[in-house]
Amino acid sequence: MIRYYNHNGDFKLESGDVATRLTIAYHTYGTLNADASNVVWVCHAFTASSDVADWWKGAVEEGSLLDPTKYFIVCANCLGSCYGTEIYDASVEIPFLTMRDLGQVHSLLADHLGLKKIHKLIGGSTGGMQAMEWAYAEPWRFDHLYLLATVPYTSAWVQASSEAQRMAISGAKEPQKGLEAARAISMLQFRGEDPYNLTQDDSTTDKLKDFKVCSYQRYQGEKFERRFKVSNYLSLLGSLDNHNIGRGRGGVAKALSDINVPTTVVSISSDIIFPPRDVRVLADNIPNAQYFEIDSVWGHDGFLLEMKQLTAIIHNK
Repeated sequence: MIRYYNHNGDFKLESGDVATRLTIAYHTYGTLNADASNVVWVCHAFTASSDVADWWKGAVEEGSLLDPTKYFIVCANCLGSCYGTEIYDASVEIPFLTMRDLGQVHSLLADHLGLKKIHKLIGGSTGGMQAMEWAYAEPWRFDHLYLLATVPYTSAWVQASSEAQRMAISGAKEPQKGLEAARAISMLQFRGEDPYNLTQDDSTTDKLKDFKVCSYQRYQGEKFERRFKVSNYLSLLGSLDNHNIGRGRGGVAKALSDINVPTTVVSISSDIIFPPRDVRVLADNIPNAQYFEIDSVWGHDGFLLEMKQLTAIIHNK
């Protein structure tokens, strides 16, 4: 069941903008033990929600990655999303956001819940960006950090995709139709070549048009348009684009070296958004970090789909 925390008081963003009120939507699973030592906090990816059991299939199950019989699991909807976390009384309706702002929101909720220590902080993709920002700011709070299919800064390659998506939205007569096109663009990066060729191939037919993959792209766009808002999507794209753990901290290597939390870094072999070579930078620079690469054909989405491999890595830590 979704829950809400209303934070009353100034909330200063990295941009300098200040909000006077904040609502944070979150889900919990399992039971907090007597000494509060079994907390697992999940920072969700880009357009997901706080209902981790819904979007991370098979994760919140006994014996799996997020075992509710062992752990008290918390997932908060990230700032900028449209699934319950909202900012009020700022100078603009949806202010300019950064991953540091998103990380700060998690800290506010943890304080509200009285969780001084978190056993495992887990973040995949943009959730990993939030997690590393939070771990940088409050390393004392975490026993272990898990960074999955994420990177220390956003590359020009990813920023170029974001701009193509913004162009699709701004160029459409109806912004929500533009959002459909933006989602179709992003799907290409989420999956990459192999999943499309494996599941959407028409090479054994005599078709001249109306290819299976075209229907798939339209379906993905239409499904996303029904559940997400343009303004929130643009806000999240902005926070993705400006992500850089080293900004104002002496550069990437210096900032990562200051994350004094035992860390497990996981990449996906076929990921073309955040390829293994970029993910590995985290493990190469965070002290006491270990690196694993999951073999998967499913591209970036492998961190959501390769549950058996991921559970084996995290359960062993």
